[in-house]
Amino acid sequence: MDATAKAAARTALAVRLAEIRTISALKRAAPNAAAAERALKPLSEAALAFAAQNSDHSEAGQALARNALAQRIGEAEADRRIEAFIDETPEPGSVEAADLAQNDLLFFGLRRWVMRGLLLVALLSVAIWLGLSWDAVDRERALWDQAVAQGLVSQQEVDSAYQQPTPNTNEPTSQQKLEALQQRPGVGPLFEDYNRRSEISGNAGLWSIVLFPLYTILLGWRLKPARVLLLRRFNDPQIGKSIEKMSKQWLRPYGHVFTLADKHFRRSIIAPFFSWFSFNPFLLVWRVINIPIAFIIRLNDRSRAGPILVRDARDFRNFARRMVDRYGLNLEMERTQRKAIAVLTSDPWWQHVVLLLMHAADVIVVDVTEVASGTEWELQTMLTERVAERVVFISREDEAADARASLQAHGFGGRAQALALYKKSGALVDSRAFRAEMRAAMLRKLGGR
Repeated sequence: MDATAKAAARTALAVRLAEIRTISALKRAAPNAAAAERALKPLSEAALAFAAQNSDHSEAGQALARNALAQRIGEAEADRRIEAFIDETPEPGSVEAADLAQNDLLFFGLRRWVMRGLLLVALLSVAIWLGLSWDAVDRERALWDQAVAQGLVSQQEVDSAYQQPTPNTNEPTSQQKLEALQQRPGVGPLFEDYNRRSEISGNAGLWSIVLFPLYTILLGWRLKPARVLLLRRFNDPQIGKSIEKMSKQWLRPYGHVFTLADKHFRRSIIAPFFSWFSFNPFLLVWRVINIPIAFIIRLNDRSRAGPILVRDARDFRNFARRMVDRYGLNLEMERTQRKAIAVLTSDPWWQHVVLLLMHAADVIVVDVTEVASGTEWELQTMLTERVAERVVFISREDEAADARASLQAHGFGGRAQALALYKKSGALVDSRAFRAEMRAAMLRKLGGR
């Protein structure tokens, strides 16, 4: 897509998102007809289509918006516009069919191993720096005590060298005075091993300062992340633990993994402070400086600077806008403890969020280990919303028979044999078949654009 097309797409997205708003006159259980008519009259057809399903509006308010739209364009077309509004809201993802021509190397190829190697080297440099420097002060003082005991220097000279110079003078620094003492005959050999370790420690510290920002930049500049929607049973700690392990290992490499949050599967508040970039002092300083900035951002946009929340139309609009924030979501995937972007919604909004994610996703992964009422709605909706071609079904291995029976009962009997199984440990029974099914699902979706 060239620059002109991208600019046009951004403009079109901004126009669509501007229609996602709440009309105060429609929030009351019994709206004032005259006030509602005045509020609805200037709205565009798209704005009316959203107003007719906005969960912030009362049922009576939604009905008024639908009637206003039907008066303009007719009953059938009004219903079609209302149904299609959320479907057409998300922007297409960045993955194209040509990207999948060479198997799934886009996700499991060279870039993944380069990033793993870079992170390993960065962590190793931190380990070397900490390992060689944690007792450096004690080792240095012990060597000077040894030099004093051998009569190579006096204790008074050592104590004087450790004294910091008077501010704003040309007096040598403590380090310069200690280095000068090491030039005395017989002193240098005592410090050879210590100086060599200090040099290695210093170089390792410099490498860590360079490599962690580089790793962060490269993570953010991932150009072709896929969008993966993970649907699963809510509030089941055992299933949640297994699917979490499976997601970390096998869904995370694809890109942005979205799922709805529950009391067991949600974004940890403290996890980001213990993630890989917390070892970098520059990034830690930036995070502290950024706290008040993040607080201000959070007041206006609950899709950023913390867990993603959708509780009203503004949140829904902000979340839809956030989905095209490739750089920010690339980093968000790494900040989260479970390597999935958990979206916390209120009860009136969770279905809208799932619909948005269904149509935004390149592939939908549905865990049918145990099919609860929420999963039943999702399975039915995937058929009516015509997104079933991009679905990959998974189940825990010990529940495979029940999972296949559930697929049969909900209209997906033809997909039962392709069910991907995972163990309680999260390991896939057949990872090659799962990856092939994921690729096929994405190609089916991309072919339908």
